[in-house]
Amino acid sequence: MTSQTASPALVVGGTGMLSGLVHELTARGHSTTVVARDATRLQQVAAAAPGPGAVTPVQAHYALRESLRTGLDSAVQQWGPYGVAVLWVRTAHRESVQEEVSPRLADRALVVDVLGSGTRDPRELQPRRPEPFDRPEVTYRRAVLGFTDGPAGTRWLTDGEICQGVLDTLDSPEEMRVVGRVNPWHEHP
Repeated sequence: MTSQTASPALVVGGTGMLSGLVHELTARGHSTTVVARDATRLQQVAAAAPGPGAVTPVQAHYALRESLRTGLDSAVQQWGPYGVAVLWVRTAHRESVQEEVSPRLADRALVVDVLGSGTRDPRELQPRRPEPFDRPEVTYRRAVLGFTDGPAGTRWLTDGEICQGVLDTLDSPEEMRVVGRVNPWHEHP
């Protein structure tokens, strides 16, 4: 996703496998808010971020809605509504996070849900758009994390492969992109 004036970005869960994505968004000029629980890891991601964009660390547990809401509101006051949002959230909390993020999106925002495939075949996922993003001005996409082939059989994706796959999802018009492969599902690690 490139633009002449990069809009503010949000990455929920951006201190682990998605830290490289945070760095790429800032290199592309996005002022990037990163939400995570661990203050030390948040500071490490913020300190390592390259490029003209700024990283705003928000220490909040996404399962605690008030904490998440307060952190997001503070960042939106500083940078404005999010034009890009990447959400790496456990299934049990996905809907509540989506509900908190949705009113803080800019017009014509792009949202990417990152969905893990470690516990089930991702083809079982419902193809519908989540209700909080069921608005014509919001573009909603999914990056489904699969697996890949390795020297000793299949393996899960590396952080770098995941970040590149999410970036490809941001840059692509596809509604759902599988990062790696999921077929045949019985070959997963």
